[in-house]
Amino acid sequence: MGAIATSPSSSAWFFFSVRGAAAGEELRFELRGYSNQLTLFNKYDHRPVVRAIPLRPSFERLRSPAAVLPPDADAFHTLTFRHTVEAAEQTVFFAFTYPYPLERVRNVLGALERARPDNGATLVVHGQHQLRGLVVGVAENLAEYHYDH
Repeated sequence: MGAIATSPSSSAWFFFSVRGAAAGEELRFELRGYSNQLTLFNKYDHRPVVRAIPLRPSFERLRSPAAVLPPDADAFHTLTFRHTVEAAEQTVFFAFTYPYPLERVRNVLGALERARPDNGATLVVHGQHQLRGLVVGVAENLAEYHYDH
């Protein structure tokens, strides 16, 4: 089974699911209108993630390589990848990389709020880079985060 999706503008993130494929069926995807990430996929072997409910409830990297094809006539790239369905009656989810549920972000921010000094200080998080570090590093070292008075 093959699927082709076209974006009217350049895209990098994706998340979608497939249902109804037979066990052993190979799914082939072409995501057209993809951003120029030739190096990430073709040189550094980045692979999208997949999970199959109920057999594999956690995301893992695809076993087969993905590739970004050179631009087409509209100057858009195409991301291609394949996946073989392991069992019938599954819903198979695909994403650019491991999704991070909003509930988890809320839990991490709640933990930081509970850990802040009890002197009326306000927790301030600046920018996406710090938020990414905050989410990943919260259990490792709360001291590295800044509290404004």
